[in-house]
Amino acid sequence: MPGRSARLVAAALVLAVLGCAPQHPGGPGAAGEPAAPTASAAPPAATAAPGSGAARLDTAPVEVPDDVLAGVVSVQTRRGAHRGSAFRIGLEGVVVTAVGVVAGIEPGRGVRLVRADGEPVAAELLGRAGGAGIAVLRVEPGSGLPPLVAGTAFTRARAGDPVVAVGAPAVLAAPAAPVVLRDKRRPVALGAAGAATALAAEGPAAPGAAGGPLLSAEGQVLGVITARTPPARGGVVAIPVHRARQAAFEIVRAL
Repeated sequence: MPGRSARLVAAALVLAVLGCAPQHPGGPGAAGEPAAPTASAAPPAATAAPGSGAARLDTAPVEVPDDVLAGVVSVQTRRGAHRGSAFRIGLEGVVVTAVGVVAGIEPGRGVRLVRADGEPVAAELLGRAGGAGIAVLRVEPGSGLPPLVAGTAFTRARAGDPVVAVGAPAVLAAPAAPVVLRDKRRPVALGAAGAATALAAEGPAAPGAAGGPLLSAEGQVLGVITARTPPARGGVVAIPVHRARQAAFEIVRAL
């Protein structure tokens, strides 16, 4: 998607389902169920309705810069069906996604990624960190995937902050969605791996965003989107970026 930024107009916190199903029939569910992040992003400001005490989203358009979108890829089946999203983290050649996005793929096997500009990228599944709800892939140098920046976004984030859930721009017409951070430490079940605490954000999010980044208003990574919240709430759950990065480092170090 060279030369342009993803744009969408957000309605005021409509409680919508994330809808992480594959973009083509036959692919696995891309909700990324755990059992189964110096670019600038500018989400609309969260404001409180008079007397409600609850934050809502303004309806201003949102743009995510191309240099942020360039680091987010589509994870696809051999037939080109979108399984979910992934992004380059701050380790050389390392890409992370939700563990459910690569369900059924054995470590050491090849994985097809597609960049924002539509170019394919060869990757290898290095392993899974079930306790963190993420999977780790490796791409070769020269892949053209810039790392997304985390900085101190997680430390500074507070409930009620406007944030952005981002999916793969290669296949999603509206890859970025403004949501509101509701909780930084929400308990989530990880199946046999136990449980963890995660970020929870509320609001409509891009279909197929599982495995993509949850970004702060400054475009820094807060976490890795791993699941959708129940339909009655509408939103995403994301593993904190520092935990995902540590899990990725441990997998790479063990090779």
